[in-house]
Amino acid sequence: SVSRLNLEGCGLTSAGLRTLVTCLQQHNDTVNDVALGSTVHFDADVLQGLADALQMNQQPLRFKQWEPKLYENDPQLTVLDFSDLRWNEKLGDVSAQIIANALGTNEYITTLNLANNKITAKGGVALAGMVARNKAIRTLDLSHNQLGDVGGRALVEGLTQNDTLEVFRLDGNGIAAALLQKVAYALSLNAVPSALKQLVHRIRTNDPTVTQLEFAGGAGRRPFDNAAVRELCDALRTNTSVQHIDLRDNAIGRAGAVDLAAVLRYNQSVHTLILRGNRVEAAGAAAFAECLKHNGTLQTLDLSNGRSGRADEGSSDVGFLESSNKFRKWLKVGMIFRWTMDRPINQINTYVPVGAAADYQRPHPAADAPSSAYRSMEYYGALEQDILADALHNHPVMQQKMQDPQYLEYTNRSPRKQLK
Repeated sequence: SVSRLNLEGCGLTSAGLRTLVTCLQQHNDTVNDVALGSTVHFDADVLQGLADALQMNQQPLRFKQWEPKLYENDPQLTVLDFSDLRWNEKLGDVSAQIIANALGTNEYITTLNLANNKITAKGGVALAGMVARNKAIRTLDLSHNQLGDVGGRALVEGLTQNDTLEVFRLDGNGIAAALLQKVAYALSLNAVPSALKQLVHRIRTNDPTVTQLEFAGGAGRRPFDNAAVRELCDALRTNTSVQHIDLRDNAIGRAGAVDLAAVLRYNQSVHTLILRGNRVEAAGAAAFAECLKHNGTLQTLDLSNGRSGRADEGSSDVGFLESSNKFRKWLKVGMIFRWTMDRPINQINTYVPVGAAADYQRPHPAADAPSSAYRSMEYYGALEQDILADALHNHPVMQQKMQDPQYLEYTNRSPRKQLK
């Protein structure tokens, strides 16, 4: 079989060379060297085509047989495995570059296995570009190649732009442990919604421009669930800039609520947290009750079940708040105002707590109560049972009492400003 062609001095033109390139691409897999001489000038695109054809002929036969299919974007082709090639057929950097170019926009291949080949940092850089562009591959195995730290750094950068890769093997490449940890962290972020992934570094580094986190709706391939909440909480631990967090209508359960309550326990910046339409359950509500004993910043907390519109266990609908004394005791004025705004006043005024007597009436403290009452610890301890609960259902009473200067002095001197 012919492996080298010498075409020097034969009067070959660009048109003739173009025909030769087509022949090499479609019918030949043995020629890997063509001598053209230095006196004839050919079109640049023809020379590039010749170089590509010769490079392909230097690749293993099995790869050459697969190469045309890589560009077809065939929905039937979902797995590509070149990990079991014989020692004399191993793929190198050229093959890796061809695969990277072909799969950058492929929509169907979900598993790519290039383990046990001879891909170096050059091929790794090309594959990193593919990782950044590809939106379909879920499993990528590059183990036991020769990528080194250069290839590892390129792949870390590629992963920061990838939102789909779930399994990524890089062992046996001589990559430093610190780089492998960065790969593992970048990969872990692919398990959370892309909206969080885009912001998590800025949250973690306390970017002062990130003050509102809007993660409502649960849209996208990955919902905002308990795992995503853990990632968010980890980023929030040292953050002092975020003030508003909207997580309504997601897939957050009691574990996520407990994590949020723990991280907000001593947080001094978040004043609004919306968890409406999730399933925090009683355990989650109790965690927030404990949190509010220590938190002096949170003003709006919405745990209502916006999806069902009824007082399921664990929602902060009227029934749950009335039946949970531990939670009600630590509700702040601002929080309950947020709760009341979502419901007509007549609905709140006519609400009868679970287990109440048939002749139950809401308490109405006298508007002329002595101002000293507002400075007493008895008032502080019974806040949710009398004054505050009534004020929610009778806003004029609240407004009148809020004008009392001694009342304002009390709230300003309160250690945690629970009434402010």
